[in-house]
Amino acid sequence: MTLVGISLVSMFFLSTAVASLVLAVSRIRSLVRSRRRGRLGALLLSADEKTLQAEVTRLGDRGVR
Repeated sequence: MTLVGISLVSMFFLSTAVASLVLAVSRIRSLVRSRRRGRLGALLLSADEKTLQAEVTRLGDRGVR
């Protein structure tokens, strides 16, 4: 192989490696974002459940069924 051929092949593999690295980082970031949203949603849900439980307890104390 000539020097030009070797450099073209190495540039192809280098660009492929960089593209796959960028794709992997993008996937990891989106996964982290979705997990954060999931945790936040779970926290909000648990806060709503606590509010609902407090309301049920308050109404139960009044004798409301």
